[in-house]
Amino acid sequence: MNANRAVTATFGVSPPALRIEDATVVEGDGGTKTIRITVKVPAPSAQPITVDWTTGTPSP
Repeated sequence: MNANRAVTATFGVSPPALRIEDATVVEGDGGTKTIRITVKVPAPSAQPITVDWTTGTPSP
């Protein structure tokens, strides 16, 4: 009987958390408006972080 055995344990790695801060914009009847949305990573991450976003009309 061989008592020396190798055991490999793999633990899941949670994706990095992101925090999106509140942003507001006052709309008008024409022209364009600029809004700045701040996205923060609360802690350093060894994984690459990408963010995909789109704009659209909210549902009623």
